[in-house]
Amino acid sequence: MATTLSLTPPLAFTIALLGLTGCASPAPTPASSESNASASAPDASTGTSLTLGVSDDAGASCSAGALDLVGCACTPGAAPRPCYTAAAAQAGVGTCTMGTQACATTNEGEFTNGTWSACTGAGAPTTCAGAGTTCGTISDGCGGQLTCGAACPVCVAGSTTFATPGTSSFTVPDYATMTVQVWGGGGGGQAYGQTVGPTAGGSSSFNGTVVAGGGASGDAQTGGTASGGSTNTSGTNGGTGCSYPAICGEATGGTCPQGGAGGTGANVVDACGGGDGKDGSAPGGGGAGAWSCQGVWWEGEGWGAAGSAGGGGAYSTIAYSQGALTSGVSVAVVVGAGGKGSEGSETSGSPGTGRNPGYYTGGDGAAGQVTIAWTCP
Repeated sequence: MATTLSLTPPLAFTIALLGLTGCASPAPTPASSESNASASAPDASTGTSLTLGVSDDAGASCSAGALDLVGCACTPGAAPRPCYTAAAAQAGVGTCTMGTQACATTNEGEFTNGTWSACTGAGAPTTCAGAGTTCGTISDGCGGQLTCGAACPVCVAGSTTFATPGTSSFTVPDYATMTVQVWGGGGGGQAYGQTVGPTAGGSSSFNGTVVAGGGASGDAQTGGTASGGSTNTSGTNGGTGCSYPAICGEATGGTCPQGGAGGTGANVVDACGGGDGKDGSAPGGGGAGAWSCQGVWWEGEGWGAAGSAGGGGAYSTIAYSQGALTSGVSVAVVVGAGGKGSEGSETSGSPGTGRNPGYYTGGDGAAGQVTIAWTCP
């Protein structure tokens, strides 16, 4: 409680001259800031009270032991003090280091007042945004825990393969690196004297951006082309057949890089070795052309004719680094179908004794494939 001494100017002046202190209350002494009190003495010229020492609007924030005394009174010249502005339980724990408050002084006439300045340099707890985390629970760095969202996906390294033609969905797992390989479907082989032509292999893709094209049918023979990966390799072309009266061997299907080989030769079904072209190997091998022969048809003369083979599917691969694809997001996976071999016409000729050229069918191309493998952080 501050003490106020009010005297009329003449009396105050007289007491001051005579030094008669025994007849009046003792002159107040300035109170320290720690007592949060103020002292007053009269102004000889006006008879009003003057404040001596330091005063403040104390309140609860200036109570003894408060971590932050910004705006509270201090003794001029007092040494800086440790301070903290957030939760008391965090003060001085981990990253929540203590800050510093200085005693700032101001002069009011012949008096000097001190006030604690703002707390500077104090540490603070981390946040979910600051940690770049949107799931699970993390440490706040100051002895507490923060919940940043639902439980984070648990990473389990693994791989998966899509080999059935059509469109599927793949959910991106938690991963450190993820490697994707894509193979296009192989083209169907051609037959000599076909009645229904061969078809091309279908394209395969991952996320709509990494694409491996299918091989062309035996009518065109070219291998598929790829795009979107860090490595893109075209399939090889299918072999070229021949027509009567030329004589040639069977046409081999095109190969899919890093994948299946093309069909080679014919499935022999008659006495002179003619038959259906062999199917391509998975993934993406082109179908072989059909091969026909005539060993006992025209005065014992023998000759052969072969359809051209389908092209191999293309190949593309890419490696994704962590964060390139968002975990938990679904992406489309497309597997291209293998092309169908052509159908040959059924003409005269008994099995086992030779058939007219064109009876047999071209080999089918193999379906494409998409394989995904990932590692954990």
